Amino acid sequence: MKPITLISLLTTATMAMASPPIARQTQTQNLRLSDTTAQISADNSVGTITMHVQNPNTNSDWIPCTIKWNPNEIISSAQTIHCKNNEYNVRFPSGLGDDIEFFTLEVDWIVTGGNPQTAQWKFEAGTDWQCQKNTSPDVKENCLLEGARV
Repeated sequence: MKPITLISLLTTATMAMASPPIARQTQTQNLRLSDTTAQISADNSVGTITMHVQNPNTNSDWIPCTIKWNPNEIISSAQTIHCKNNEYNVRFPSGLGDDIEFFTLEVDWIVTGGNPQTAQWKFEAGTDWQCQKNTSPDVKENCLLEGARV
């Protein structure tokens, strides 16, 4: 064996033994949403999104989360909204104004001592995200998610 090849093999073997082992990432289920609705008031002064969030990798209950905003003022993509118990944070990566028919929702699970998880959903009217306009004198638009989302 040539000296250069031998040195190359010894260097590779030494580096492999000195490298720390690479941890395997475990496969986990995503966060889940249920009972998700959105509504804009008839006078366009109040927007409300309600949902329940759960991490199926824990034994936790479904956590209610309600977001209220003025639809005339866009919720920026940089803004983070805390759910009721501060286990979940909510963001709208593309922002959110008065168009509740099409938006992206991102949820972070941030419990202390756990592995943080993030899930993202795209809501699009005409899919399982069903929207109706002028459902009552007080409601400009109302949307409902049919079924749970994983």
